[in-house]
Amino acid sequence: MAHRDGYTAFVSSGVGKRLATSLGLPQPVPLRRHVPGRPLVDGPVLAAGHADAPALTALRDGLTTAGATLVEAVPDAGRLGGVVVDLTAVEEPGDLESLRAVLGPALKRLGRCARVVVVGRDPALATSPAQRAARRALEGITRSVAKELRAGATANLVLVTDGSEGASLGTVEFLLSARSAYVDAQVFRVGVGAATPAPDRALDGKVAVVTGPSRGIGRGTAVALGEHSRLPAPYAKRLR
Repeated sequence: MAHRDGYTAFVSSGVGKRLATSLGLPQPVPLRRHVPGRPLVDGPVLAAGHADAPALTALRDGLTTAGATLVEAVPDAGRLGGVVVDLTAVEEPGDLESLRAVLGPALKRLGRCARVVVVGRDPALATSPAQRAARRALEGITRSVAKELRAGATANLVLVTDGSEGASLGTVEFLLSARSAYVDAQVFRVGVGAATPAPDRALDGKVAVVTGPSRGIGRGTAVALGEHSRLPAPYAKRLR
């Protein structure tokens, strides 16, 4: 579901769009926002990787269970809702060709508010200079991709340690979902023993401090937290 303010609604209309184009005004894309019961992602998710792709193997079942439709190639018709590329098995810079081979055609088929998630390993844990260089390059590549994406699409990097591939499901699922509308060009680290909470209970046991909650983004954040946490009903109602 897209969220629109008055300006976005105007410049998305026929007259407004023409006027905005002639005046050089920005034309923001309505972002996909979380609505309970809606699909995890709009459109199929291209799932690919390098070599044996151990993280992707662990993620497939979880993403399918979450409602994502996984494909192994760019479809001839329609748009992709997301791309997940597992680069945890890269050993040298030359292996990064696998990422280019996937993203090259995939980025041309991304839909609005699509998601790109690259999964790699922490360069600090590399065992050779070549392995460290390849792992370190993933951050720069992901940030560059994020900078070039349009129409509300985002790109983020998830770094996992040996044995934590399955634990990355919660992070990858969050980044594919509409909950991550404002998360872009970020690096997430997942270690052994990391919890994978159910999406609807991700705030259990957490404390959030929201600054400037009286209006704008601050108020929107407070309302969203109130709706998806265990705040007492009267208080959550007052937030609205």
